[in-house]
Amino acid sequence: MVRTYPELLSGVDLTPIHRKMSFENFEVTKRNRKAYEISKEYSFNPEGFLYLFGKTGCGKTHLAVSILKSLSPILYPKNVLTEKERQLCDLIEHYEKIKGMKKEADCHRDFYESDQWRYRSAKGFFLKSFHYISRLSDYSGYEAISKMNYINSLKNYDCIVLDDFGMEKFTESVKHYFYMLIDEFYTGQKPMIITSNRSIVEINRIMPGVASRIAEGKVIHLDDIDHRINKGRNQ
Repeated sequence: MVRTYPELLSGVDLTPIHRKMSFENFEVTKRNRKAYEISKEYSFNPEGFLYLFGKTGCGKTHLAVSILKSLSPILYPKNVLTEKERQLCDLIEHYEKIKGMKKEADCHRDFYESDQWRYRSAKGFFLKSFHYISRLSDYSGYEAISKMNYINSLKNYDCIVLDDFGMEKFTESVKHYFYMLIDEFYTGQKPMIITSNRSIVEINRIMPGVASRIAEGKVIHLDDIDHRINKGRNQ
């Protein structure tokens, strides 16, 4: 497992309500414990698709956001590490040769010995599915390159969340847009977390190609209550 440096944990651009979500404040119950444990495990080493489905308010988005915020730091490629190590060692040697710079030399040496410099923060991205469809719909039909450029830009992230998948009306163009995204992440072996009110069986009836690709990953049913409604009743 990758060493965890708190200052290198993933930073994600989130709405105010989503910023409050974390594994620490997720309400674990008997009915959602399995989903919680699988989500925590996935955050350490995200691979393939993680499909979280269940009724509204059962905690799907909370878990998805928690994963993004807890992504482990990413080890730099070997060629980058070689250059970073050379620069650090040169800097330490430089400070050691200058009178009165011992404190700076010791500080950089401690940083070098910590191994923190070997890692970078993971890049996570939170995407509402209707925002994705809206963005692609803004491009007119002849702008196929622009659509692919947008999808390829999403692949630059280490992990993304596609939230509320399946809430849209599945027109032929919407189904095509989702297939484009899912297939790109599938063939590129990029991790994606998907939340939905629809089961894989339901998705398979509408988009079998999409469902088949997602099903190769982890499919988790959150069979729990609507915690927002339940909280309102108890107030």
